[in-house]
Amino acid sequence: MIVEMKRCLLWIAVSICAVAVLFSCSGKQETEYYGVSVSAPSFLELSDESSLEDYLPLFGMSNGLGCDIFRSFASGDSISHSFAFSSLFLYKDWYLLGSDRGYLNSIANLSTSLDTSENVMCKSLTNLSNSLQSVDSTLLIVSSIDSSQEGVLRFVQRFEIPLFYDEALQTKKSFFQIDDTSSRELDFFELSGSFMCSFSDNESVVEVPVGSGSYSLLLIMPLRLSLPYYVRAFSEMKYMEIVKSLEKRSLSLRMPDFSNFETEMSVPLPYANEFLVPNIHTSCAFNIRKPKEAELHSYKQTLTEKMEQSGSRETLAFERPFVFLLREKSSRAVILQGVFAR
Repeated sequence: MIVEMKRCLLWIAVSICAVAVLFSCSGKQETEYYGVSVSAPSFLELSDESSLEDYLPLFGMSNGLGCDIFRSFASGDSISHSFAFSSLFLYKDWYLLGSDRGYLNSIANLSTSLDTSENVMCKSLTNLSNSLQSVDSTLLIVSSIDSSQEGVLRFVQRFEIPLFYDEALQTKKSFFQIDDTSSRELDFFELSGSFMCSFSDNESVVEVPVGSGSYSLLLIMPLRLSLPYYVRAFSEMKYMEIVKSLEKRSLSLRMPDFSNFETEMSVPLPYANEFLVPNIHTSCAFNIRKPKEAELHSYKQTLTEKMEQSGSRETLAFERPFVFLLREKSSRAVILQGVFAR
């Protein structure tokens, strides 16, 4: 009888623990969602000294907008050219221009955690560039608006990203496979070390620290789907799935030197049917800057800690079209996204 009572009490205790674990896991999952944005960061991942904490809801909104715009570029069966844009700086410059606030507020209101009052938004967006560059002053980010053409807003975006690696001082020629029938000889960087990577049946991913290491280039090479279909399916959920799957691997990496990368394009806006908004164009220049000797001396120790050398390495070559994201790692903010196709 006593044994049976002990078994009963044990069963009750186990059941209570299971229910508690179930509810605690559900609560944890819900905190990862910021309104409609699943890629918004967790405050727990930012240091107490971070200057970006106040921008987390804004980053979540921008990440969602960026994915919506990104998918719209893959409406056909092929992506015939490279492109890049920053939804974050597009939104910032447009809002501070003071026009089309109805449309811009409709996007901001999709986020339940973003304070969309005009004073708060203007203050946050005005200080955004300085705050991002205070995290790493080696990156150059410049944006502006050209409204000289009636009915058209042209967003001019310039990004210069330094690679502080000895191996980035020189490049080697290799062939980039544009499609099944054509290739082109390009300059490639060859970098070796410990990188955060993810390998699956769907994509191969590597994260390359840039500048002093707070920002990174996330390079994503689709495997199962063609590039247009992969871009068409890309979402915040996919972005977060990739980020959470990253793990440190010893790697020999070969990637194109896409310095002086510049695109000019019309931007298809989501949710714009009910608003009279102008045509939106972006002129985006993205430059990977090779290091100078003095910079290598200053930043080498920081990056060495992030890229520990190892004897045995896997090899990953980005020799065909791929997706790339420039992101601030602690906040998960996507600063720039694009496709390198040719």
